[in-house]
Formats: sequence, C-alpha cells, structure tokens
Amino acid sequence: MVVSGEIETPVVPASTMTQVTFLNKTGRVDVLCEPGESLLQAGLRHGLELPYACGAGVCGTCVARSKPNTVENLWPNAPGAAQLNAGKGECLLCQGAALKDCEILVPAKIDLS
Repeated sequence: MVVSGEIETPVVPASTMTQVTFLNKTGRVDVLCEPGESLLQAGLRHGLELPYACGAGVCGTCVARSKPNTVENLWPNAPGAAQLNAGKGECLLCQGAALKDCEILVPAKIDLS
C-alpha cells in the first residue's frame, strides 16, 4: 500500500496491468492500465490530452477505435454509445477498459508526438 496523507492506495502489480498504445498520425504513446480502469483515466493519468467532455458516457466526445475483443464496454447502455459504429471498433474512452494489451486509435487532432 502507498499511503498519501490519510488515503491508502493499493499498489497494483505490473503483471495484472495491460499495456495500451494510443496512436494516430502524430505518433504513439504506451501507457499501463490498471484492471477495470477506463482508457480515458489511464491516458489522463499519463498526461495525454485526450478528447472528452463529460467523462460519464453521455456526450460521446471521447470516441476512439480498437480491434475487436480488446476493450470491455463498462456501460453498454451509455447514452453516448448509441452513436458508435461497433463494426468499425468504435468505443468510448471513458467507458472502455482494456481486456488485454491493445492499440487505441485516437483522432488525429490529438498530439501524441
């Protein structure tokens, strides 16, 4: 456990984490995701400026793409998920969690260099 003030945070063994590679035309960035952690949370924790507005699955601003069976949808009935094209591997960063090491294609306007 890591103790910060009065809050105890469990340390997650690296062996249970997944490696997620955020990529687009500007570059690629590898981050480690904790089990059940949303892709958005992991990216923000690593300092990426990912697109999002609500962070709760409502607005659909954080749409990205992944390969099939690599991302778990934490809230399948999220209002923002209604606009997704599942056939193209679209997911919401705020409601997606990596099931295994994977690549996530984010909009080109995000600078990953």
